[in-house]
Amino acid sequence: MIRIKKDIPLRFIVVHTPVDVIEFLSKSKEKLMKTIIRSVIAIAIGFSIGTSYAADTGSISIITPSDGAVVQGSAISKLIYRVKLGPQGNHLHVYVDDQKPIVDREVTGCPCAVDLPPLSPGKHVIIVKAARADHSLTGLQSSTVFITR
Repeated sequence: MIRIKKDIPLRFIVVHTPVDVIEFLSKSKEKLMKTIIRSVIAIAIGFSIGTSYAADTGSISIITPSDGAVVQGSAISKLIYRVKLGPQGNHLHVYVDDQKPIVDREVTGCPCAVDLPPLSPGKHVIIVKAARADHSLTGLQSSTVFITR
C-alpha cells in the first residue's frame, strides 16, 4: 500500500501495483468531488443572495385612461394612477407604446399623474412598472390599452 505525505508532489510518487493506483485515484476522486460540491453550493448561495428577485408586493392601479376606452386624442394628456410601492420599489417606469420609459419618482400622496407625450389616433398601450433604485424592475406592474381618435 502507498503512503503519501501531503507535501510530496504527485510526480514523485512511485506506484507499485495497479490496485494501488485504483485506490489512490478513488480517494482523490472522492475528495475532489466533495470540494466541487462545496464550491457549487457556495456559488449558488452567493448568487441567490445577490441577484434573486421575487415579484415585489404592492399595487399599481391605472385610473385614466381606463382599459378599453375610446377617447379624443386631445383629451388624454395625463396618465393618472394609484401606486403603493413594495419594499423593493423606489420609483416607476411608464412605457407608452414602444417609446423610452418615463421615469416617475413622485409616487407618494396618490392619485399620481404623469404627462403623456402627444398620441396619434389609434391603439395605445401604457405599462407602468415598479423599479428599484438601480432601475431593475421588481415585477410589479399594471397596464391599460385604449384607442384615441
